[in-house]
Amino acid sequence: MANYYEILGVSRDADKDQIEKAYRQLAKEYHPDKHKDNPLAHLAEDKMKQFNQAYEVLSDPNKRQKYDERIKNQQGQGSSGTGKQQASGSSNFSDGNAGSNSGAKGSQQSQGSQRGQKGNFVACNEHPDRPAVSGCGFCNIPLCQECYHRFNIVSCPDCLLEYNRGYLNELKKPLISTGIAAVIGFILGLSSNFGMAILGMLYAIGLYWGWHWVKEGIFYGALSGFAFGPIGIFTSLVMLLMFGWIPGVIRALTHIIPAAYKLYTEAPKVKEAEEYIMSIKNESTNTGQAAD
Repeated sequence: MANYYEILGVSRDADKDQIEKAYRQLAKEYHPDKHKDNPLAHLAEDKMKQFNQAYEVLSDPNKRQKYDERIKNQQGQGSSGTGKQQASGSSNFSDGNAGSNSGAKGSQQSQGSQRGQKGNFVACNEHPDRPAVSGCGFCNIPLCQECYHRFNIVSCPDCLLEYNRGYLNELKKPLISTGIAAVIGFILGLSSNFGMAILGMLYAIGLYWGWHWVKEGIFYGALSGFAFGPIGIFTSLVMLLMFGWIPGVIRALTHIIPAAYKLYTEAPKVKEAEEYIMSIKNESTNTGQAAD
């Protein structure tokens, strides 16, 4: 589950004014109109969606209370604190010292910090001859002024590449999941005839996209069992199996087509962004080698 406090860069006990101030600052910095000519504009749009979602929950007292309860329950199960730090437009780089990183970028951070650290001077990981002014919003390696303003997300090239690819994978996820459900339904129905295979495919897609309603149907079916006995349970299950998948199919149609279109339009942007990041990364590598 996303950590909305980290996304907005506020503490757990932040009041409504602090949350609104953080959101407005991030919205101003990451607004897509500000990055129209940037190859990474699609990532700015993605970050804005995260900020909007986080603000919608944390600015509403009732939603925030429910969210905090879910976070608390999740922490009780020992599942918190294992994810990667979210980039929120600001990092915990301060006083010329890069924070520790337990992820895959640890060795890179150590290498970058050792390139030009002299006294209170911390060199940029990408440009060893320049002082660092901030840290990557993901792994916190030191970045200079140019690196800080180069991308529309405060990040080092490696983390930005990972974020860019993750963005593409998120676009693919609903299509892949739907495809898997369709194949399973088709194979199961094929044991009868081709018509049943098509029906089985639609049925499986409907169950996948309408699982929320199916679960509710099971719940109310159990209540019917208490009220009307076995006949109530039987009737509920029959109705559920016959019609419970139809809302799922309708929901799938309204989501899959836009998702496919977005993947079609965004995939070239992701590829262009990756080429842009790699060119910057190679340029920085060459600069670092020349400085050494």
